[in-house]
Amino acid sequence: MKSNTILGLALLFSTLSVGGVSAQGQKQVKNPQEMVAKHTERMKQELNLTDEQAAKMKKIETSVLKDRQQMQKNMQDARKDFMTKMKGYEAEMQKVLSPEQFKKYQAQMQRMKDRMAGYRMGMRDARKMGRPAMRHGMKGAGHRTPTEAPDAPATEAPAQN
Repeated sequence: MKSNTILGLALLFSTLSVGGVSAQGQKQVKNPQEMVAKHTERMKQELNLTDEQAAKMKKIETSVLKDRQQMQKNMQDARKDFMTKMKGYEAEMQKVLSPEQFKKYQAQMQRMKDRMAGYRMGMRDARKMGRPAMRHGMKGAGHRTPTEAPDAPATEAPAQN
């Protein structure tokens, strides 16, 4: 439950920080602490928070900000490490495979990357439209294209006597 709350607050905070330009046409403040203070003040006014609630919300948002920054750094480091290892694996594979085999392997990897990019685009589009994305190759009961109507009540075949 605590992690869901933190995740929700992180999403809320990241959504608010994406803005870029304020209503007056000025650029948004880049200092994270100022962003937290401004957001807390806005919440205090819009939600009629007491001073005590506002102080607690500011503390929570500051904590979420620190955690989010640390997670982003960890993810960047993990990605760099992964990419370095993958290049090392490919160098080892290239020593084992013939040039034709390695070229075929690279083509397979590119097709996989293209498929994954398409899947991510499908997920992103489906989220924007508020519906689940259809996974590649999943057809049949319970899976329909976005243009199909919702499932109608099932009709039974006439009983055979």
